Amino acid sequence: MGRKGMKAADPFSMDVIRIIQDAIAASGMTNMEIIKKSGMSQDYFYTRMRGEKPFNTNDISYIADILGVDALDLLREAGERPASSRRAPATPTTQAGETVTVTGIDPSTMSEDEKVRFVLKKIKAGDQTLAAMTDPDKEREEEGGDGR
Repeated sequence: MGRKGMKAADPFSMDVIRIIQDAIAASGMTNMEIIKKSGMSQDYFYTRMRGEKPFNTNDISYIADILGVDALDLLREAGERPASSRRAPATPTTQAGETVTVTGIDPSTMSEDEKVRFVLKKIKAGDQTLAAMTDPDKEREEEGGDGR
């Protein structure tokens, strides 16, 4: 019997993702370099970096090799985080009570094409919580002031 769909990354997998993000940042490599060298598609990579699905052990091994680190060390570091930090975070909301989706992706590491695909995917999924929509100074800016 086949799997009907992979669930989102659990709290431990989210820790692994954060460790991978830190390792990528420390390496000075871009996400696109990791994607090209790993052979992963952009969609596959970013779906996992957002925690929509977890990385598998092969993915972690490929990424670790590219970064010149030990895959077991990445997993061990994630496992050493306090269990209390693995609780699912509270869902952030705007002042109007709208849910804000937190992706864990730093847009400054994305190419313009990746940013466009990312936003279009969010819109297609019905997630329209973009930064301008959640800016607490938005109303004052609309009234002609700078809001700050």
